[in-house]
Amino acid sequence: MADELFEDFSGALDRVSIPAYVVDSAGVIRWVNRAGRAIVGDVRGLQITSLVVPDEARRAREMFVRKILGTTEVTDFESTIVRADGGVAS
Repeated sequence: MADELFEDFSGALDRVSIPAYVVDSAGVIRWVNRAGRAIVGDVRGLQITSLVVPDEARRAREMFVRKILGTTEVTDFESTIVRADGGVAS
């Protein structure tokens, strides 16, 4: 049942034009939708911090830890990411 629900959910998110991803509790990217893959490539299996420029990795890690520990409800923040072609995008 849970697998079917995830397939329905991920299938729907794969068709939206906004990048979306699923990260596990260790910070490993487990799923990226089509819009996300168009920007950063297939980054499944990488740490979430590998998507941001090096100067912002610490802040990204801190925000992730806050979310995992439950000390913040939302971890919405701006960051500069590294695109699949090696360039950067805000």
